[in-house]
Amino acid sequence: MFDAHAHVISPDVARYPRASMKGGAPQSEPEGIDASAESLIAKMDASGVRQACAVQRAFIYGFDNSYILDACRQYPDRLLPVLVVDATDPATPAMLRTLARSQRLGGIRLSAPVPQPRDVDWLSSREAMDTWRTADELGLPIAVIMFRTQRKLVLQEIGSLAKRFPKLPIVIDHVGIPHGTIYDGPFAKVPESSHPAEGAPTYGVDTDLLRLADLQNIFFKITSINFRRLAASGVALASFVCHLASTFGVDRLMWGSDIGQTPGTYDEMARAARQSVEALALGEREQVLWGTACSVYRGSRA
Repeated sequence: MFDAHAHVISPDVARYPRASMKGGAPQSEPEGIDASAESLIAKMDASGVRQACAVQRAFIYGFDNSYILDACRQYPDRLLPVLVVDATDPATPAMLRTLARSQRLGGIRLSAPVPQPRDVDWLSSREAMDTWRTADELGLPIAVIMFRTQRKLVLQEIGSLAKRFPKLPIVIDHVGIPHGTIYDGPFAKVPESSHPAEGAPTYGVDTDLLRLADLQNIFFKITSINFRRLAASGVALASFVCHLASTFGVDRLMWGSDIGQTPGTYDEMARAARQSVEALALGEREQVLWGTACSVYRGSRA
């Protein structure tokens, strides 16, 4: 298995101080959770997960990717860093080129600093295009997470960007299906029950997502956020994944645990992932749980 979405957080706050993106105080990790890189490796070993993307927690470290870079240097065969960057910062392209010369990078992740409904400058402004061109040049996949208030516009922009950079993998976090707090605002306290998961026939895949179905360089990351909402709404995980597979193809689906943010044990998350692909053929299961992420993030085939 390849975990495309594992958050690692250092217990050493002196060496790796908490920061924030523009517009708020840093968050904290789930209470009682050891989210260090060492802990993640042990959990991966126990759960049969070979590799993972260490994804920056933007609302804990802001744009300071120091910890995930250090962690991935320590475990280069197991972890690939996915950096959260400010695409509009003129210094970002040079920073990415410098890092790519000294360390293997998995990719980058873009997120709006604050949930302004019509703000897509962080993603596709003229300044942001320099970061997109650099990622394309370096072969760095770009993952995108969006707030509920921006979703329609962001998905439209992703479609345009996918056509502009047809060889660059673009990964939509949490399948782009709207859910609770993460989409309503970085510090909102909205119960998951306020955004129940949809079942058949659409499973939440609406026209905004369907417009991306023919763009083969767009990929969809299924995470524990999706699984928790589906389970709470009584929707079978395997039915959800089957619908995604028939809509987009298994070669565009990948799994990510969201450990370090979503509550629950790593073993529970890995078991839910295996359960979610039970209705697929054996080769299709391997593609969702390993092959797609391994290909997009250039993981080891060993």
